[in-house]
Amino acid sequence: MRNGSLLALTALFIGLLISAAAGEKARVCSSIQISMDGTQDLFFIDPQTIRNKLGELDRDTFAGMPLNQIDLAALEASLEELPHVQDAETWFGSGGALCVHVEQRVPMLRVIHNKGVSYYLDIHGEKMPSTRTFTARVPVLTGMEAADEETLAEVVGLATFIREDPFLAALVEQINRTASGEYELVPKIGDHIIKLGVLSDLEAKFKKLETVYRDGLNYTGWDTYQVLDLRYQDLVYGTRAQQQ
Repeated sequence: MRNGSLLALTALFIGLLISAAAGEKARVCSSIQISMDGTQDLFFIDPQTIRNKLGELDRDTFAGMPLNQIDLAALEASLEELPHVQDAETWFGSGGALCVHVEQRVPMLRVIHNKGVSYYLDIHGEKMPSTRTFTARVPVLTGMEAADEETLAEVVGLATFIREDPFLAALVEQINRTASGEYELVPKIGDHIIKLGVLSDLEAKFKKLETVYRDGLNYTGWDTYQVLDLRYQDLVYGTRAQQQ
C-alpha cells in the first residue's frame, strides 16, 4: 500500500513537471516593457535606443517568440555594450511581457581637449562619449593637452572631491588645467577666477575659500575681486577687479 502511494505521488510530480515545461514552452513574448533609471535627469539614451538595440538581435524584437528561447543573460550583455549604459536587467513579467530595466552611467565631468575632442568621465572615472542630443549639467574641464593615465587620475580625484562636497558642487562651473599643470576654477557666481594650484591640501584650500565667500564676498560683493588665490598656506590673496 505504501509503495503504491509512493509511486502515485512520483507519477503526479513528474506529470506536474511535464505540464509546467509544456506550459512554459507554450508561453510567448507578448510585449516589451522598458523602464529607465531617471533619478539623475539623464537623457543620453531613451527607450527607443533600447528598442533599436534589441532589434539588432531580433528584427521583430522578440514578438511571438517562445519565452524559453529568449536568452536573458545575452540580452543584458548586449544592452550593456551601449556606451551610456551602466547596468541592464531583464526578466519575464505577467502575461509573457519581456521586462527591461536600464541604468544609465552617471557623468561627473565633461572634458574638452584643446584640440576640440569632447567626452565625459563618469563617477567611476571611466570615459564615456558625449552626444549631440544631450548635455549633462556637470563641470567642464578645459586645458587638457593629452589624456595620459596620471593626469586623468588627478582630474578624477579633483572632480570627485568637488562632486561629494555640497558647497563645491553648487559652486564650480569649470575647471581649467594650466600649461604648468596647476588648476583654476571658474565659479557659477561672480566674475573671478579661483587659483587652486597643484592638487595638494584640497580640504584646507576649500575651507579657506568657503570662509572667504561666507565672511568676505557676502559683504564686499561677488565682483569685487578678479582673482582669489588659494595657493598660499593659511592665506587667500585677492586681486581686485579693475574699476570700469
